[in-house]
Amino acid sequence: MTIKRSDLEGNQLDALPDLGYITHVDNLRSILADGILSLKSVKYSGIRHKKLFSASDLKAFGLRHREFAFDSGTSPDDDSVHLFFQPRNALLYDVVESERRRKKDDKIVLWIDSRIISDVDFDTLGMGHVRLFDGDPGSNVTRQYRSTKEGVKAIGRLYKGVLDRGWWPYPDVNGVRRMAQAECILPWVDPKYIKGISVKNAGVEDLVRRRIGASSVAVNVDPTLFFDAEDRRQITERLSLVRGDMFFSRMQTLTVSVNLKGVMGAGVALRAKLQFPDVYVHYQNCCRRRTIKMGRPGLYQRELPIHYGLSPDAWHSTDSSTHRWFLLFATKTDWRHDSDVEGIKAGLQWIKDNYREFGITSLAVPALGCGNGNLSWQDMGPILCQELSSLDVPVEIYLPEGPELPEDHLNADYLLTSRSTR
Repeated sequence: MTIKRSDLEGNQLDALPDLGYITHVDNLRSILADGILSLKSVKYSGIRHKKLFSASDLKAFGLRHREFAFDSGTSPDDDSVHLFFQPRNALLYDVVESERRRKKDDKIVLWIDSRIISDVDFDTLGMGHVRLFDGDPGSNVTRQYRSTKEGVKAIGRLYKGVLDRGWWPYPDVNGVRRMAQAECILPWVDPKYIKGISVKNAGVEDLVRRRIGASSVAVNVDPTLFFDAEDRRQITERLSLVRGDMFFSRMQTLTVSVNLKGVMGAGVALRAKLQFPDVYVHYQNCCRRRTIKMGRPGLYQRELPIHYGLSPDAWHSTDSSTHRWFLLFATKTDWRHDSDVEGIKAGLQWIKDNYREFGITSLAVPALGCGNGNLSWQDMGPILCQELSSLDVPVEIYLPEGPELPEDHLNADYLLTSRSTR
């Protein structure tokens, strides 16, 4: 079967983003020379190939399937190459966790031109044809498309609300985590389709550039792809400003700004509701019992590790550092109102007075009152930094989304000495 671009409607294929392939940086030289081979081909060709996970990783994670030791979750006898439509998925999350445990970053994402779906003539190669899956191929509810035309249409529908979000809820009742692992499976990737390489930080970028030499393949540092902060700056020894996704923070306790009406309808609160439904249930119970008040946050000491539900195999961890608590912090009484500065100040004082007693060992805090609360960073930044800088545990303050903030509102002198006008 020869797949032709004319078989597809309009510009459906052109609209698909590049595909992602997760691998070890040491595999780059052979990939750029010979292409991305199936692991079965690698085994018989004698090419030295570094695995995604070590045996110790598998034991630590408690993963049930040993195939996760190999690239993109495949087994050593797989005769196909697995490309992700969204590489920022549950498998990459496990890869990042294994690197964090080893304190060594050496995994990368290769970007493959999606035109490969229609350009490869499989009759000539005698290797079958492209297979598209609208989710994790290992799931019994995932659909496989042998018609490229139908598959491209189905995958295209996933980009809005699934593949574009970069996170998934637990429990996975709507199949978001599964669908985020949608794949294109084919027998081989010619090096000419490799458009770029994404890495976590400058250190990995240096490793990549030393291996690719004079290659023209673009290299891009993108920490957010690897579940890390986009930007981080130190204000004091323990206090830092962060731009990124707070819900993938390594801090023990994540602060969620809420109202007292039991409504999580926007911003950080909505994200918490969707990604961690048990947090929403706890919050509503607190509102009914009135245990959360302005100036008195509520601490939800969640028993599940943060990894439970984020990994391909939902697994428990005995490592207490993987547990995440949620501090439900009221910034307003009613979701319709603007945030209350004095109420926020009182809540920050509560944190200062009680964090040791409640066992908070590190804390992530959004820009309380900003965004949907209609308060400005110019006013709230100094309040947050001055109040939280006295804590003797690590604190991350996440900057508000939106336009870039003026540089002079992000430096230590401004944030630690300015007096709020509110």
